[in-house]
Amino acid sequence: MKFKKGDRVKHKKYDLTGVVEEFSSFGEIRIKGMWPWCNPDHFEKIEVPKVPKWFDEAYKFTRSHSVSEAKAKEDMLYYISRCGYGHHFHVDNAVFEDGKDRDEHTEYVNEYKIDLIRAILEGYEVEQEPLYEVVLFKDDYVRLLLTKQGNSSYRPEYDVENEGYWQQKLTKDEIEEASELHGVDYMKIAKRVEEETE
Repeated sequence: MKFKKGDRVKHKKYDLTGVVEEFSSFGEIRIKGMWPWCNPDHFEKIEVPKVPKWFDEAYKFTRSHSVSEAKAKEDMLYYISRCGYGHHFHVDNAVFEDGKDRDEHTEYVNEYKIDLIRAILEGYEVEQEPLYEVVLFKDDYVRLLLTKQGNSSYRPEYDVENEGYWQQKLTKDEIEEASELHGVDYMKIAKRVEEETE
């Protein structure tokens, strides 16, 4: 299939853009806010900017504290545009964990300001964080992996016994949290998991 639900598309000839909402049994697409069914060959996908997870969380926080989506967009555009002119990037009423995060976020916003403005106006995708596995033991039959169970509980489990109950692919932050809890530097033995393609 050429498009998937949620794709942003634009008409090849006319100045029409929208989001794919559903598909007919005849292969046509319904675009939110447009005429009932459209020929997908008349449209092309709009590549939207990718943003870090923390930026998406800042936008969601702003939307949840705004009277409308339009006001949330206006506020985010203000936070982005004021960044670097005597201001760090921060969302009003939101708290960053520490000054290091704030400085990294400010540096990122200053470098990618135009892309982030486009993201707010046109939509975006969230960058997927790289995932890792921490293999503590391995032989021909099983692997003993560091797993996450619950919010901040990490323990070893055999992969053959994990039937989807425990998270065995971890982010860098999760591995660092487990390292701090256990007093072991797990990042030294963490292996990046290749992205699965559909």
